Amino acid sequence: MTERRSILADVAGFVMVLMVITQSAFAALGTSDDLIAAKKSEMWRVPEGAMAYWAFDPTRFGSGFADDPVRMGIEATLRSLVSSRLFSDEDTSSMLAAVLASSVVGSVPHRLVVLDFKAHSKAGAKGGMAIDHLEMVLELYTPGDHRGFLRTIRSIVVDSSAGQQKSSQRAIELGDGSQGVAFSMQEWPAWREISWASRPGVFYVALGRGALAHWLSMKKDQLALGLWQPHRKSVLEDDAKGEVVFEAFCNINALRHGFPEAFGDARPGRLLRAWKLINARSVMFHARWIESAQSRADSSDDQERITALLAAEITWSARSRPVDEIGKKVIAMSSWPGDEAVGLPMPPGSYVAVLPVEWRWLFDLGKDSYRAGLKPWDAIEHEHVRKKWMAANYTKLKRLLASAEPWLVLSDYPRPPIAAPGVTTVYIPLKDEVSSVRFERDMTSVLSAFSDLVDAQGDDQLWSLRVAPRSIDPAGLLRVLSWGLAGGKGNRVLVGGWGQRAVSVNRKWLGDEEGKAEPE
Repeated sequence: MTERRSILADVAGFVMVLMVITQSAFAALGTSDDLIAAKKSEMWRVPEGAMAYWAFDPTRFGSGFADDPVRMGIEATLRSLVSSRLFSDEDTSSMLAAVLASSVVGSVPHRLVVLDFKAHSKAGAKGGMAIDHLEMVLELYTPGDHRGFLRTIRSIVVDSSAGQQKSSQRAIELGDGSQGVAFSMQEWPAWREISWASRPGVFYVALGRGALAHWLSMKKDQLALGLWQPHRKSVLEDDAKGEVVFEAFCNINALRHGFPEAFGDARPGRLLRAWKLINARSVMFHARWIESAQSRADSSDDQERITALLAAEITWSARSRPVDEIGKKVIAMSSWPGDEAVGLPMPPGSYVAVLPVEWRWLFDLGKDSYRAGLKPWDAIEHEHVRKKWMAANYTKLKRLLASAEPWLVLSDYPRPPIAAPGVTTVYIPLKDEVSSVRFERDMTSVLSAFSDLVDAQGDDQLWSLRVAPRSIDPAGLLRVLSWGLAGGKGNRVLVGGWGQRAVSVNRKWLGDEEGKAEPE
């Protein structure tokens, strides 16, 4: 547990630094030409040699998050809880920090790049991973004055560390005549050093000694080259091209070189086996914004409202095949199959993603992925608990999985209160013959083993997930995910989203015979 918490503390520490730094970005974030130009010219052109990257442009998903009072209130509460260290439980604290960090970063066009990573397995019964070398850079595309970033870094990284260990802060040369700043503590290894620099339109934060200078030297001749190029080409050749809004890439061969022991019985290897990617050379996830020809009348103002399609694919390159031979699987479709086919009207948000799903396969994938991420001794205990739970709930679980139509629909209706990537409303259409009473009983029974984390309101056919266990948060203030049944007879839908409002708004929409949406 000590080793696990040590790694969590290292990662959470960097996440917290990024979180508070990016909070300052909202004061300067806008839709200026400088921001758009920087985003378009740099974000999708990743230099040769990067090991992995994540790039996300949230501007298509709406504006105004910076001034949204609901978002500001939620993030203020989360910041207070994180900084006060009210929760001694490490997992809860890390989860709160992750939710807050993702909400802050999610409104800013950004790119996170892993330049290098090397690690080895620790000796001894507990094992674990020891990081030998790490270089990682976060770019925030935001115009305006970056002095707020510098004050934030000093208050969070420097001032908060005063009196704990001997620290050092120094100017670093970045190879083009400009300078940045690096900060480290006496007992930190080189890979934990944090550095930062400001350039017109971009603010950089790096983890690892020398990472920032390395990154900027790579960007001098920035070209769309590398193992990701054939991946991207295979998607952009699609008839429905759309605008790229998200990409995530991993050079699995580079990971093999940097941490070869991980591909034995370590967690990364087990995860890749669960995902059928153990023999992949590289893998990439793509999401594109496709303007839809389909439209609907918004009854609140009789104006035509266009709902875009969010298409998504996963691509991979197998080591047994040529580099430019790319496998591809559609995750979210580039066109709406039709209300009758899906079993649900198109939600009236600004976008919709429709995923064809085989529910039993998805359940097994989630179960295997979770188990693969556990340490061996935790996996043994988990398997014992899982088998006991499956024995008690097999029939009910099988009935629940068979109740759903083979579609999963995502939308931003109602608009989520935070800007974290992936926070959306989820719709699972149910088959016509499904009894809502039986479905509610099965769902409540299956979730009863998690009663410390799930609040069930059976009479209202509503369930809510707690971030913190009831012993820590007895009032349920941190219930962030809710799901419940909506729609009339023959049009039942399981709806989930951030908070109970996601369910109540969609109940009104799906329950109205005229299909009127609640004005936002």
